[in-house]
Amino acid sequence: PDSHEGIKIIFPKTESFFILRQSVHDPVIPINFESAQNGGVKKAASSLYEFIKDFDGVDISPLKQIL
Repeated sequence: PDSHEGIKIIFPKTESFFILRQSVHDPVIPINFESAQNGGVKKAASSLYEFIKDFDGVDISPLKQIL
C-alpha cells in the first residue's frame, strides 16, 4: 500500500520492522522500531546499523545506544 509516512522495512523471521521518516521541522530522520518477539527490535536495529555504519556525515550514536 502507498505510505506517505516514510519507508517501512519488515523482517518476517523476527516479526519486526522499522520505519524511517524525514522530520518536518528538524534535520533528523526519526526511526521507529517494533517487534512481536523478544529481541526483535535489537536485531532490526543491528541490521540497520550494519547498513549505515560506514556512511559519511550520519550521526548514528542514538542507534548505537540500543545495540
